[in-house]
Amino acid sequence: MGDASSPPRSTASTPGPSASTSKSIPLRIITHNIRYAADPPEESELRWPERFPKLSAHFKYHTRPQFSPPSTLVCMQEVLHPQLQDLLRSTFNSNASSEENDWDSVGVGRTDGKKGGEYSPIFYRRSAWTLLHFDTVWLNETRTVGKKGWDAASIRILTVAVLESNLPDSKGRTILAMNTHLDDAGPVARREAAKTILNVTSTVKEQFPAITFTFLGGDLNSPPHDDAYKVLNKRGSGFIDTRRLVLDEDVYGDEKTFTGFPHDEKAKGKWRIDYVHLGIKDDGDDNDVQAEKEKVRGWVKGYGVLPNRFDDRVWMTDHRAVVADLVI
Repeated sequence: MGDASSPPRSTASTPGPSASTSKSIPLRIITHNIRYAADPPEESELRWPERFPKLSAHFKYHTRPQFSPPSTLVCMQEVLHPQLQDLLRSTFNSNASSEENDWDSVGVGRTDGKKGGEYSPIFYRRSAWTLLHFDTVWLNETRTVGKKGWDAASIRILTVAVLESNLPDSKGRTILAMNTHLDDAGPVARREAAKTILNVTSTVKEQFPAITFTFLGGDLNSPPHDDAYKVLNKRGSGFIDTRRLVLDEDVYGDEKTFTGFPHDEKAKGKWRIDYVHLGIKDDGDDNDVQAEKEKVRGWVKGYGVLPNRFDDRVWMTDHRAVVADLVI
């Protein structure tokens, strides 16, 4: 089993084949806030040992071999270290010996940069990707480890991974994968964290000029009317919410991604705050930007918001997963 705090860091790009000579990569991106192992839990919330089998089956199904691309990447939020261990051992590598484990994760606990506090990990298959570089950025005024930023109620982080494809048809293609969980209480913290994410994205892309695709997954705690969402989706930001590229009739599942743990059997979702944002070149003239949007729109082959409970009415978590299926 891989330890989320152990992958090697790198600060220099590794050259690979030109993107123009590599074929496209089918890519599934899943982002899901799995809810930390609360003790005590909220009313109508089961404890982690009772929720985990349902979440485990959920991730096994949506990442199963032959039916999801080997390049599939999974972003999660609110993952405590024991939960991370459960997921790596009993979900992603459940049928493998310790020598054969393919799935690994990158990320650290937000409290101490090691195993303390919540992770925002990115899960990937080592057979599909080589990790060239990873980093954790603390979202505060000084990027200090373990520090809250601005008006935040909690410590917040951004997990950064530069991945190079090992797949035969796309060997050497390099992407930038990022995962975050912004603050639920501080609007200033969310807005300033979004600005920090844009700065980090630019810096990493300068360090690794071979990057041909970028995405940001996560729980932003920011509905589309909130400043953080607007910062990430404004002209020139370099990002666009995948949902904005998909027609209403092509969306699978619900629109709202946060449900909470309501006791009411008829309760519906509350807000759309979980996203997959795609990198986009949007700093040219209007015609260039429109052409770029159409290109990125063409990458999107499916978008869905998955259910977080079924006939047994048990909430596996208080968020619904967002899935984007792409060919990049």
